[in-house]
Amino acid sequence: MIAYIATLLKLMEDRRDDLVVIMAGYQKEMNAMLQVNPGLASRFNRFIDFPDYNANELYLSLTLSANRAGMCLMIMQDSS
Repeated sequence: MIAYIATLLKLMEDRRDDLVVIMAGYQKEMNAMLQVNPGLASRFNRFIDFPDYNANELYLSLTLSANRAGMCLMIMQDSS
């Protein structure tokens, strides 16, 4: 991963006026990655933190995706 970061840093420096880099991931893992190279974190000037989805939002997303694909979800209850 360190070689990839070095390559990314060089590209960000060489193309700073016409390059946008968007990175996404879980906050803990992203913070760890940014700490791998001291110059990496300083290259990013905007951070957007999105809250985790709750169970209802996940269900709605699944339902909408299934409907768009022409599928219907069946809710089965545990009989035990």
